[in-house]
Parts: sequence; structure tokens; C-alpha cells
Amino acid sequence: MSPHNGAILRQVLRFGVSGVAAALTLMGTLYGLTEFAKFWYIHSVLIASVVSFFVSFGLQRLWTFRSTEPKAALPQLMAFVALFLTNSAINAGLLYVMVEDFHAPYLLSELLIAVLIAMWNFFIMRFLIFR
Repeated sequence: MSPHNGAILRQVLRFGVSGVAAALTLMGTLYGLTEFAKFWYIHSVLIASVVSFFVSFGLQRLWTFRSTEPKAALPQLMAFVALFLTNSAINAGLLYVMVEDFHAPYLLSELLIAVLIAMWNFFIMRFLIFR
């Protein structure tokens, strides 16, 4: 394996670990707010999504893609927000089609969609947002 391929593999692995950390943050916050703080689950998931978003942005920017230029932070954040909103709309649309039209189980559908979104997110983040 060439040094360049090793660097890309490490970056892909960091991307995956960061994604898992953000997902665990979302699930943990959702569970904690709903079960212990007695928030309505819809309010909980909205708060959890925001917390998870910032965990994801911070980890992807600073650890996965090693982007530390202070002047780049705001444009990167705005691009990350746009990507997040786009992905959320695509996710909801695909999930609806898979469940309603194809009668697929919603959790399996969400897992497949999440993998698909993660694949294009890596390339968008690597080549556009955190170049």
C-alpha cells in the first residue's frame, strides 16, 4: 500500500469513527431527554440533532479532515449546514418511498439510506467542504 493510500484509508476510518460518535451522541441525547428529562420525543430528537450536528462538524473538521484554518470555519459551517439540510430532505424522501411504496422495514431502510448518504458525504466533505 502506498503512503497516499494509507493516508486515505486513515481518513476514511476517522470519518467512520466520527460518524459513529455523532450517531451515538444523537441516540444518547434523544434517549436521555425523552426518558429522564421527560421531553416529548419530537422535541428530544430536534435538540439531539442539533447537538449531534455540532459534534459531527467538529470531529469531521478538526480530526477527520485536519482543517484548522480559523478563516475557513464559517464557510465550512455554512456548507455543512447546507449538506445536512439536503441530506435530511433526501433521507426523508427515500425513507418514505422505501417504506410506503416498497413496504420495506423502516429501520433497515434507514440503515441502507444512511450508508448511501455517508458515501457521498465523504467525497463532498473531502473535496468541497474541508479541502
